Amino acid sequence: MTRRTRSILMCGSAALALAMAPANRDPVQAATRQVVNLSGPRVSVVDAARTVVTFEAKGDIRGLLTLHLVRGISEKGVATLGGEWFLVSRYVYDMNTGNADLGPSAEADGHDEREALAFAEGGTIHGAVTGGALAFDSNGQLAGLQSVQLQVAGGNLDFASSSGNGSASAANLQDGAYGSGTLVLATEVK
Repeated sequence: MTRRTRSILMCGSAALALAMAPANRDPVQAATRQVVNLSGPRVSVVDAARTVVTFEAKGDIRGLLTLHLVRGISEKGVATLGGEWFLVSRYVYDMNTGNADLGPSAEADGHDEREALAFAEGGTIHGAVTGGALAFDSNGQLAGLQSVQLQVAGGNLDFASSSGNGSASAANLQDGAYGSGTLVLATEVK
């Protein structure tokens, strides 16, 4: 192979590598959109202004979402919603199948299926609640979340140096079996 052919092949390979490389914005990478399905709501009323709601999280991030919601009134008499939120990504999965949707353990064929279980530790992502609305039923109990706005302040492990925003909506919060919702995050890594 001649020197000229070798040079052309090297330049072509370099151009192809650059063309196939992912486009990143420097110094921040492109935003990642994560959709999390929420179920099993648990509502705890702390006092007249503060409520804590937790959900089981599945989808792009698995674990437990906790919303600490604080209701208030602005100087202009407008209802406000603030607080903080945390999503801890920790769950159990079957090492044999990779299945994270584990039901009750069964010893159907004579062996204990729990022997193949492992813990996945993704870390914690957190931030502030910056707006949105709450829906109440006729008894004055929290029934739903309507476009609760979330700011991403950071995290650790898989979420280290994360920033961004998101929103959460949910319905039937007083019915743990049927209550459900969605959390959507748009995060960037600094």
